[in-house]
Amino acid sequence: MTPEEEGDTYKRIVCSLTRELKKLGDHTPQVDRIQVSIIARAFINMKKSETLLDADTATEHTHVRIADCQSKYAKIINTALSHLALSRRSRMSNATETELMTKLTEAFLRASKNATQSN
Repeated sequence: MTPEEEGDTYKRIVCSLTRELKKLGDHTPQVDRIQVSIIARAFINMKKSETLLDADTATEHTHVRIADCQSKYAKIINTALSHLALSRRSRMSNATETELMTKLTEAFLRASKNATQSN
């Protein structure tokens, strides 16, 4: 992934996820921006790590390390989504954390799918 592609992917994920957050209601850019940025960067790093698996020099050790990195990036994304859900729950008294987490996860999956389809 070139730096230009990374920038385009970052913008697509941020825009798409922000649009989804606005649909969910109570979007506060100052609060959401940090977590959305973390999600976008972790997703890009996860995708970049996949390219190392395709290299001719990839060994079993490479595959193990990449799997470890990807699980850490997935954890970072999940934590950021959880933070978004918690910040919303504190502002929206009628929604449960589980409902918000489900909606945010679905929103992230749509955003990441849109970002990868555009490449």
